[in-house]
This record gives sequence, C-alpha cells and structure tokens, in this order.
Amino acid sequence: MKCTRHALLASLLAALSLPMLSEAQDATPPRDLIGISNAPLNVVNRVPPNVLLILDNSESGQEGLDGRVAIGNNVGDRESSICRGPSLNATNCPAGAASPLSKSSIMKSVGLQIINDYRHSINLGLMAYQQNPASRNRNNFASGNTVVWRLTERAVDVRYSTQSNPSWYNPDFDGAWDSTTKRYRTRLPNSDFYAFFNVGVPGYFIVDRDSRDLPGTSDDKTEYWRNIQNPTTTSDQLIERYQGLATNRNSGWPVIETNSVWYDDPVITGYTGPWWNRTPVVARATLPIVDSLRQRGIPNWGRHTASIQLNQQEWRTTSSPGRGFLHVPIGGINADGTSAENHWQAIRTKLGTQRHN
Repeated sequence: MKCTRHALLASLLAALSLPMLSEAQDATPPRDLIGISNAPLNVVNRVPPNVLLILDNSESGQEGLDGRVAIGNNVGDRESSICRGPSLNATNCPAGAASPLSKSSIMKSVGLQIINDYRHSINLGLMAYQQNPASRNRNNFASGNTVVWRLTERAVDVRYSTQSNPSWYNPDFDGAWDSTTKRYRTRLPNSDFYAFFNVGVPGYFIVDRDSRDLPGTSDDKTEYWRNIQNPTTTSDQLIERYQGLATNRNSGWPVIETNSVWYDDPVITGYTGPWWNRTPVVARATLPIVDSLRQRGIPNWGRHTASIQLNQQEWRTTSSPGRGFLHVPIGGINADGTSAENHWQAIRTKLGTQRHN
C-alpha cells in the first residue's frame, strides 16, 4: 500500500510539472543568456578572419551558365549580328573565358566584389588549379604545356537545315543530348545553313598543323565531322573531316539529313587507284572525349559534330598537374590595422580579364 501511494504521488507531481515545462520550452530565452552575436564575425572579432578564395580555372570556365561556350558581353548577344559572320571577333564579341558571361568571369567578378566590400576587415588569399607552363609553340599542347589555339564551339550530335525553325527545333526542349529534337540553334559562318544541337562545349582548332607559331586569323575554320566509329575502352572516336555542306547530292559524299543535307568539300589526304580513275581519301582523325562531356554522362560526340569557329584565341592543354597553386598568400591587413594595398592589387591583377600573352 505504501508503494502504491508513492507511485500515485510521483505521477501527480509529473502531471503538474508538464504545463510548466511546456511554457518554458515555448518561451524565448533572454538574449544575454544565449551567447550568440547578431553581428558578423569580422565585426566582433579583433583579429581579422583569414579567407582563402579558391577558383576553378579549368576548361569549364570557358562555358556560360547555360553550359555552352560563353559568347558576347550581354545575354542575347549570341543571336545578334555582332556575334555572327565577319563581325565575330574578340573585340566585338568576346567568347570563352574572356566573355563577361563565362563562369570564369563570373567567379572573378565575385572575387573583386569581395575585395571592394571587405578589404578593410579580412585577410584574403587566392588559389586556383595549377596549370601547365605556357609555351609559344602551338604544338606543345599535348606535351605538358599550355598554348594558345583558336577557340571553337563543338556542337554534339548536330542536325543541319537551311530553315531557321524546322519542326524538330524547340528552344524549350530539356531532353536527352542525342534526341532528334534540338534545343540550340546557331547560324553557321559563311553559310546558308543553321546548326541545331543540345550540347555545345569548348573546342580548339588550327589550320596549319606544321607551323610552330602562335595561330592567327588564318587558322580560323569551321569543319563538319562524321562519326565513323564510337570510342571504345582502348580507342577514341574516329571521324571524317569535311569543310562544307550541300543541299544536293554531289560526288557521293555522305547524307546527313535524308533528302536534304549532304557533306561537301572533304579534307583530302591523298588518292587511291590508277591515275585515270583516282579516288580521293577523306581525312580522318580521332576525337577524345573531354571532361565536360564525361561530367554530363555523354559517351561520345554523336553521329555528326560541328567545330564552329569563334575567331579568337583561347588557352589549350590536355593535362594538368592536379594540384592547387597559391597565387597570392593570405594577407591584406598590416599589423597596425592599415590596408596592404599592394596585396589587394596583386589579387585584382590575377582576377583581371583573360589574357593570351
């Protein structure tokens, strides 16, 4: 009986305490008891915070937020006359990392804004991926150097038409990369054709493969590549190279769009057969899969690929040391609390517009 009374008493006390606990949980504790400041760390801390800004300066920085090669100074420039035909150049229509619309330029602008807003209250350093050393020999891109080539946009699994709005073009399409419906459209240079595709990534091109000099405008060329063999675990994709398109069957070159578009003007590497009946040999090349395609889960370049000239320079390399490089050590505020302007200027210089010299 005594145990029962104790149990009843304990239950009664517990029941009476429940409203009190509930009220305590719902109440807002006094601010002076919490110990959490409403002010940012750099305001309440007498020692300036150390911040390391790490930038991704890989090839994907040449792309815009839409995943294509960045083109122009403003959204919409891609479709304007200044970014097509003879007007397309680095001055009128910057492309790749030099475009203000590129991921690279956007990252740099954020870094510059951090300097403008916080240079008197934080220490800042700058790190990026380590790059291969620069070379003035255009052929050293695959031997541990970074070199300047001519920038292109490589359109993946492309379709062609002389019509600007064929039935299979839909700018709102968001489906598979190799769907017959295409999302992007671009007018091809010096041509009546449009190219339509769902994925476009940075590419590089030069006409004269024997010269060692830095490439110039004479190295700008648009080519059209036909898939001969998809990549395997031991070999890259194999393509045939053409320099033009045609709307009528000519010389038996392969058809692209049934009864509509054919390849034209092949790159010829030689001839076979007797002198009175020689057959031209169309140039072939291998086309490695790049990281930008791997990241999207795309296993090959599609049935047809266009290398579309953008008439300007861009850095190219095929390897990376795979390490970070500290461009500017952490600093910015002197021991006496004054701003170290030389330090901030060093970071600003690194965050400047893309250069090719």
